[in-house]
Amino acid sequence: MGNLPGFAPGIFFNMNYPIRPLFILFALSLIIPGIFGFILYQYISNQPPKEEINNAIEIIGTARKIEANTYAKTNFDLAEKAFNLAMREWNTQNERLFILRDYTLLKEAANHAIRYGNEAYTEASYEKDSLSIALYNQLKKVRFQLAKFEKKFKHLPLSNETFNEYAKAKMSYTESNIQFNKKQFYASKQSINIAEKAISSALVESISKLNQFYIDYPIWKKNALKAKELSMNGQYVILVNKLESTCTLLKTGKNVAQFKTEFGTNWLGDKRLRGDNATPEGIYKIVKKKKGGNTNYYKSLLLNYPNEEDKQRFSEAIKNGSIPKHSKIGELIQIHGLGGKGLNWTEGCIALNNEDMETLYNMVQVNTPVIIIGANISLSEYLK
Repeated sequence: MGNLPGFAPGIFFNMNYPIRPLFILFALSLIIPGIFGFILYQYISNQPPKEEINNAIEIIGTARKIEANTYAKTNFDLAEKAFNLAMREWNTQNERLFILRDYTLLKEAANHAIRYGNEAYTEASYEKDSLSIALYNQLKKVRFQLAKFEKKFKHLPLSNETFNEYAKAKMSYTESNIQFNKKQFYASKQSINIAEKAISSALVESISKLNQFYIDYPIWKKNALKAKELSMNGQYVILVNKLESTCTLLKTGKNVAQFKTEFGTNWLGDKRLRGDNATPEGIYKIVKKKKGGNTNYYKSLLLNYPNEEDKQRFSEAIKNGSIPKHSKIGELIQIHGLGGKGLNWTEGCIALNNEDMETLYNMVQVNTPVIIIGANISLSEYLK
């Protein structure tokens, strides 16, 4: 086959031919800018997803501020897990030559962190609002229970355990209320649960004690009616109400005067034996009026306790073993002065402040009836 016209074989392949360096330079002038252009494009276009990372940081931080790590723990943990994965992937890619870096997984993890963070924030917001409403109602309920205990039971001679439960309830309620006002709802919930359990326990024990006390309610009602009937003939009758801490002077069926009273430290129940610090219940009369050197309590009215009914009940209790066989019956029950202490402190007597004692002392005589009852209203009425 003949040579083409004007074509000289070896013109481009001859190493000594001067056109080859020019060709290489020409080729390089095309390739090198392309390479640099590619590298520049890779550098510009292959940047870490900083916007997604910043968004993830912001939403996780916002979710944490509303305690999503407590109220939406699952979604919050997923958000943090995805974010930590994104940070590890970022470190991994930073260790590579920049043209070899691939931020696909990093961006995907950051978007997952954003998604779970938003879900955690929404869930936590809802849970906190719901918990806030529930806590408000629970605080209100416990506040009512505490007030009920303070009004109806705190003055009763209850066990130390009952008063300890009340004290625990009051302290935990106070803590919960402070935490609630600080919007620390999770901590407030824990505190109010403790308070509710404690005050419920105290109320149950208190009501149980009152139920035992109220066994004799039919007798009290009968005796209260008898006090009114005895006063109808124009004589004075003293009616002592232990639950209401009152000493009422009756005449012609009407209340002539009423005084605040204090009783034995163990007044919630009838007197059974000497030394039980209980104030007796029953129908008695004044057998002696004492004043001056005859009493240590300003002035006093000695009652005929124990009467025959008390003696019989005491003997039966000895026989059936409900009290120790070597027990002795109580005595020297009086209505006397030196009261007004604001607590029940006597060994079974009925104490008035000296001013009231002076008034009562001057209005009654020996043989004036004294009727002592536990209460004049039913337990359900009292608890209202």
